[in-house]
Amino acid sequence: MSVKWKQVSFLNLVGPMIKNVMIRFLHMSIAGKMLLGYLMLVALIVLISILSISGLEKLNKINGAIIRTDVPLTQIADLMIDALISQELYSRRYAILKSPEMLNLSKEKSREFDILAEKIRSLPGAGDVPVERIITLHSEYRNLFLNGMKHFGDPSSAMARKYESAIKKNQEALIGLIKDMSSRAHQDQNEKTIMSSRIGAIMFRATLIFCVVSVFLSIGSTVLITGSIARPISG
Repeated sequence: MSVKWKQVSFLNLVGPMIKNVMIRFLHMSIAGKMLLGYLMLVALIVLISILSISGLEKLNKINGAIIRTDVPLTQIADLMIDALISQELYSRRYAILKSPEMLNLSKEKSREFDILAEKIRSLPGAGDVPVERIITLHSEYRNLFLNGMKHFGDPSSAMARKYESAIKKNQEALIGLIKDMSSRAHQDQNEKTIMSSRIGAIMFRATLIFCVVSVFLSIGSTVLITGSIARPISG
C-alpha cells in the first residue's frame, strides 16, 4: 500500500508540472519554440564535449604516466642488469690478465650503472623505487671487486672464497631489487592500460547514449514545433 501510495503521489506531483510545461510550450511563439529546441540540442552537444574532454584528459594522464615512468623503468632495469654483469665480467678478466683495459671497462660499466640510477631519481612518479638502496648495494659491490681482485689470482685461497661469497650475495640482492622494480613497473603499466581501456569504453557508451538521445530529441522537437505551427494554420 505504501509503495502504491508513493507512486500515486509522485504522479500527482509530476503530472501537473508536465502539463503546465506543455501548455507553456504550446503558447510560446514560433521563434521561442525553435529557440528552445536549438538550446536543448546545444546543451546536449556541450555535455558530450565536456564528457569527451574529461575522458581524454584522464587518458592523457594515464598514457603520460606509462610513457614517462613505467616504460623507462623497465628499460633502465634491463640496462642496469647488463651493466652489472658486464662489470663483473671485466673485473674477473682484469684479475686474471691484469690488463688496464679490462679495469677501465669495469669502471666504465660501474659509472654507467650509477648514471642509470640517477635517471631513476629524475623520473616522475618513481618515488617508491628503492633507488638509494640500489646505489648503496652497488657501491658495496664495486668495493668488493676492487678489494678482492688481488685475491682472485688464487681461487682456492680463503680470502678469494670469502670475497666470492660476499660478491655473489651482494649481486643476488642487487639483481633481486632491480627485477622487483621492473616487475612493479610492468604491473603498474598493465593496470593503467586496463584503466585506460575502461575509460575509453565508458566514454564510448556515454557518447553513444547522448547521441541517441539527441537524435530522439531532435525528432521530438521537430514534431512538436511543426505540429504547433501547423495547428494555427489549419485552424
